Amino acid sequence: MTKTPTIFETCRPRADVLEGSVAEADFAADLAQVIVGKGNDEYLDPARFFANTYPTRGLRNLLANVCRRLAGAGGEVAAIFRILGARGDSMEPAVHDGDRLLVDMARKTPATGEMAVLWDGTGFVVKRVQVIPHAEPPKLRLISANPAYQLYDCLAGEAHIAGTVLWALSRV
Repeated sequence: MTKTPTIFETCRPRADVLEGSVAEADFAADLAQVIVGKGNDEYLDPARFFANTYPTRGLRNLLANVCRRLAGAGGEVAAIFRILGARGDSMEPAVHDGDRLLVDMARKTPATGEMAVLWDGTGFVVKRVQVIPHAEPPKLRLISANPAYQLYDCLAGEAHIAGTVLWALSRV
């Protein structure tokens, strides 16, 4: 009887894996940098990008739904994801006036430092959110990307988080 070879006998990892030099860019892309022609070579060279990238079914479905929404054709994720227009300059250079934001409306508790769309007690804003530890009553710190704007705190009970920003899409 023939023995079936193990995965370790039949598959050979890429050289960067064997050398222990896997680039961080293999795991996360700054697509805004790619759009303007900057960024890691892993993403600027399409052949290299697609040689190292496997688009999972979930990612393909998400991108297809987002494209349908952008095209005005609706999409089955309408109840979870929203595309909202950004106004103002408080989040520049991360988000520019007129950008479209893909917001996960189901994620009402962003991780510290993540960008969220929320009601801060005076209006809807897009900010990076931090929980202020040990604050009584509980507070959130809201942070703009633009240094011209000061950070500010608001009561957690008055901040109603609409969702977590996943992507900012800019017109080129």
